[in-house]
Amino acid sequence: MAKITYYDFSDLYYAGFFAQGFLHLQEQTAHDFRVAKNVPDEIDDLELPTWIAHRKPPSTAIFRYEDDGHNFLFCIDANDHNGHNPELPHSYPGYHIPLIERVKCYFKVNYNENVVLADPLIAPFANKIIPIPLVYPVRVSKPRQFLPNLIPFHGQKWSVSAIKRRRRHLKELLPLQEYRRLRQVPRDLDVFFLTTIYTSENHEEINAWRLAVLEAISAYSHLKTHIGFVSNSENLPPPFARFQHKPMPFEEYMSQLARSKIGLYTRGTFGALSFKFGQYFALGKAIVGEPLLNNRQNMYAYDHFSEQFNYTEPAEISGRIAEMVADSAELKQLSASNIATFEQHFTPIAVARQILDLLAQRLNISVESRGLSS
Repeated sequence: MAKITYYDFSDLYYAGFFAQGFLHLQEQTAHDFRVAKNVPDEIDDLELPTWIAHRKPPSTAIFRYEDDGHNFLFCIDANDHNGHNPELPHSYPGYHIPLIERVKCYFKVNYNENVVLADPLIAPFANKIIPIPLVYPVRVSKPRQFLPNLIPFHGQKWSVSAIKRRRRHLKELLPLQEYRRLRQVPRDLDVFFLTTIYTSENHEEINAWRLAVLEAISAYSHLKTHIGFVSNSENLPPPFARFQHKPMPFEEYMSQLARSKIGLYTRGTFGALSFKFGQYFALGKAIVGEPLLNNRQNMYAYDHFSEQFNYTEPAEISGRIAEMVADSAELKQLSASNIATFEQHFTPIAVARQILDLLAQRLNISVESRGLSS
């Protein structure tokens, strides 16, 4: 019987999605899933596990796979960066090169083959890096296993901010069944789109682009919208000020999002998939958005992706939204299609199955040793 261990020093806002997938899979198969609080010996000397003591936990999750013939580490990198930037070690480091060297397989959410092959530091590991579709925040179903360490344990010392963050995520994130329930909320808004505005240089271009999109949408006065930039600062500079919005609790945010007919999608830094991507599919939204830059070959194989992620100008996006709002049959068709894609490919358990299947293909692991039915 296969055993999968999650080493719990990552940010649950990211890692919880994958942990929940394996938890759910454990209920349906013979494999075992465990949560460990120690750092595995193979990476004990790396910087990654110690980040939790200094800032928020990393967005890369470490796992171990064990069966009668195998015992190895694999990781899932949900970082926004699709490359490697050693000049940004504390913000967007991208691929963790020493970690790639230690793990058997390095799964990557924001995978871009062209970026990998063009970087002399990453290219030697190209066969080890495997794309997976997405990540979005989901509450784990067994929260006691993910309680934060209150005292140093196996060399780990959690910071106060990391402990508070973990407790908040265990309490506030939505379980998968709540996403499904929210599909039934009456849709009395055409568009709901709130996005955090960041002041770093990495976000200047994205801030300007999103501003242009919101301005284009607001020009259609007949549209029922709730759109804006979320900021903790007292006043945003013009022209952002007209769209400034106070921070909204996560549960309220999701309840408001559920009311919208259309999901407005814009890319994140480095072309990254935002959390909104998974949330739109979970809620069954018809989507109007920019082309996807990462993992394009796999993503555009899904139904109706080419017509939903295909708009490069603010006027195209706003015009397409106005067009779709007037066509209830198309909204219904895209909503149904996106729900089907979600349930088949984008749930935590579907991605967990995909990861195990990819491990089996790469490492010649039999169905029987995984404890899965054929």
